[in-house]
Amino acid sequence: MPAVSRFHQFLVAVTLGTVVLAAGGSALAAATTGKPLLSHFSPLSVKPLATLTIDGTNFTGVKTVKVDGVVAKFKVASKTKITAIVPSKAKSGKVIVTTAAGSVTSKATLKVLPAAPATATVIGNAAAGKALFIAHCSACHTLAAAGAEGTLGPILNGASLTEAVLIKAITDGGASVMSPAAAGEYSTTMTAYGGALSTVQIDDIAAFVYNATH
Repeated sequence: MPAVSRFHQFLVAVTLGTVVLAAGGSALAAATTGKPLLSHFSPLSVKPLATLTIDGTNFTGVKTVKVDGVVAKFKVASKTKITAIVPSKAKSGKVIVTTAAGSVTSKATLKVLPAAPATATVIGNAAAGKALFIAHCSACHTLAAAGAEGTLGPILNGASLTEAVLIKAITDGGASVMSPAAAGEYSTTMTAYGGALSTVQIDDIAAFVYNATH
């Protein structure tokens, strides 16, 4: 019996409906070897932790899906579709699907956009804290949001201190959060307001300063 040509095999496969023609790969190779074929993915640009849809064929026995070499969580929807979560640590790069039969790398590059900055949870009431800051802190600190131009303590504009640090400084005094060298730069030490103001009032001042400097 004469040898069956690869072209003839291809025609037979098409007739039987086992070949999926897709850009960027060999449909014949995928049909005859069982290796995965990645035709495209969408969207082309995403933020970390977004869902990526990958289309192709022979997505059977998928072992890993990677973005820029970083392993992603995935779900095989069918032999022709995979959904994956873009890893938080992934950068822009190729998408790679690996099955028991082999691996396939996308021709296109997935653009991973910068993640949105995390939003901090502010404990206190910043609006109430402004009046308290003006009453108790403006004589010593400069802070544009309060119209304060004090010169005895650190300038707070752009200080970017965490709310926890601010609460501790107001409660226990400035020296509690400053090195001796830093505290020595000022002629006076910030008062500890732990006994003079309530916990709620301290939280409110810290919330106001935090919002004003971030």
